[in-house]
Order: sequence, then C-alpha cells, then structure tokens
Amino acid sequence: MRTDDRMYTCERCNYKLGVIQHERRRARLNVFRQAQLEPGPEFLQDVRNYALIDLESGTVICGHCGARRTWRLSEQALSELIERRASRSYGLEQVDG
Repeated sequence: MRTDDRMYTCERCNYKLGVIQHERRRARLNVFRQAQLEPGPEFLQDVRNYALIDLESGTVICGHCGARRTWRLSEQALSELIERRASRSYGLEQVDG
C-alpha cells in the first residue's frame, strides 16, 4: 500500500472494507472479499483478497456487522478536499494563535 492510499472503513464497526487508491486526480476503490480488522501488507498485496477492483460507485456491505456504505467518486473527492482544507486552516490557527 502506498503512503497516499487510505483504508475504506465501516462506519459502524471500524472494520476495513477496502483500499482507496489515488492515482493522479482519480481515486479508486478496491473492495476486500471479507471485512478485515487490520489487514497486513501481505494481505493487501494478494489480488485474490479483493472482490472488486476499481469500483466507481456502489454499495459495500460490511461482512462483519452488515452495515452498508455507499461509494461514489465525487463524494470521496469532496470529502478529501474538505479534509485538506480543514488541515490547512488548522495549521494556520496553530501558527497564528
């Protein structure tokens, strides 16, 4: 997993449902076959552990608790933009304050 990749996590139980990979200006979701508590590097490298590669949009169901989470590229991009802006403004507050 690259440093700019992030886990796609169940909002209810915090199990990992997949990996969000960033390439240039595009994010893509690779969904695990089974929800994982803490997938290790060997697990992440083995393509047999993924049910879907490059999911553009859809609903992912957590195999651990049954919660549903919807993935859409546009929503993910907006969420990441908000996070980046929040971290920038937080950094400015620390310097100024």
